[in-house]
Amino acid sequence: SQIKNKMKQFLIVFLFLCSCKTSNLVEMPDDSILSQDVKKKFESYDGGFLDAIFKRKTKVAILLPLTGKYSDIGNDLLSAAHLSLYKNDPKKRIELVIFDSKGTEFGTRKAVRDIVSRGIKIIIGPLFSTATESAIDIVSKKDVILLSLSNNDNLTNKKNVFIAGVAIDQQIERLIEYSIDKGISSFSILAPNNSYGLKVANSLRETSTRKGAYFISSSFYNDKKQISNSVAKVVNSYSISQNAYEDLSEEDKVKSLAEIPISNEDKIYSDSILVADSGDNLDLILKLIEENNVDKREIQILGLKEWDKASTIYNANAKGSWISSSNPEVYKQYEYLYYDNFQKIPNRVTSVVYDMVWAVANLAYKNSDIELEDFILNKSGFEGVDGTFRFLDNGIVQRNFAILSVGDDNFKVIDSESRYFLEY
Repeated sequence: SQIKNKMKQFLIVFLFLCSCKTSNLVEMPDDSILSQDVKKKFESYDGGFLDAIFKRKTKVAILLPLTGKYSDIGNDLLSAAHLSLYKNDPKKRIELVIFDSKGTEFGTRKAVRDIVSRGIKIIIGPLFSTATESAIDIVSKKDVILLSLSNNDNLTNKKNVFIAGVAIDQQIERLIEYSIDKGISSFSILAPNNSYGLKVANSLRETSTRKGAYFISSSFYNDKKQISNSVAKVVNSYSISQNAYEDLSEEDKVKSLAEIPISNEDKIYSDSILVADSGDNLDLILKLIEENNVDKREIQILGLKEWDKASTIYNANAKGSWISSSNPEVYKQYEYLYYDNFQKIPNRVTSVVYDMVWAVANLAYKNSDIELEDFILNKSGFEGVDGTFRFLDNGIVQRNFAILSVGDDNFKVIDSESRYFLEY
């Protein structure tokens, strides 16, 4: 009949329009009015088929500490998730379902059980490694994918789990590779005496020695009072060349370096010092390095992603330092977008949840029933705020970092991120 023909023509046009690809940068109108209009026209024709078109979404659980001690950062992360959904899912292929971990392991486990009972197959969160550990045994027994926001790589190689936080080892690998390429051959570190500081120091030691460089010294401090001694130790520590060591007597070889008569030519001081801290401590450490370097040796200061903030730019002592991080222009666009919508500067970690929502939305365009393999098989990765990233089958979320130099009033990219990923 004429009515059926018109309905078929309209449906064909509609399906064609749905299949058209749209750039993530293009603002899309709300299609809910169109959806209701089309539903009315076809209500008596094939309601079940149209429901499949309009309602078939990928449900994604967002698991964050929305109440309790960490509610401020939890709600900032939730804002980033909503922002990513708005910008990166114009066709509304995914639906975010919000769950509160309350910032506790018990709250996390309770929420994960609720998520599983509702048949949701993808979880973005939780934020902390302890909460992630408490959820692993549940998701590993179910067909549920967990995109943890932690960067604790001790949680890799767990069934159905990806560790999406920005990994320390990857930042250090990139930084050392670049430094060695620029002629730096010896490394030291100053770090707070906590699990983070120890992790960074171990990674620097392992990576530098593996790449044939010298690891000279590490020093840790508990508070500002201990920083001065730590800086003096690192700046004045040295090793000796292999040739000089072989020339020592057997008696001297068992002595400490301070007890052995060594010429200045045979002493190997640090070409570079990695400072695993930020804020006021960073400012103090950089001043003390300058004061303790009485011989005015050339020392390259290195930093990690935690330096990637406005306070570093305006720190005169940080000028010329190198850090491994994402392209600052991309992050600046994200920062402006976030501020424009929520009237506050985003916490640096919010970009991780933004990128995870974007990745899931990207996969949902191809298939609403996303499987674990869909993440892994995307070998070319995803373009994110924190650089290009991809999911590896061991649970690592691998990122490509740029090398930035701290300028007078900005971060300057001195070595762009690679388009290709290192093979693990």
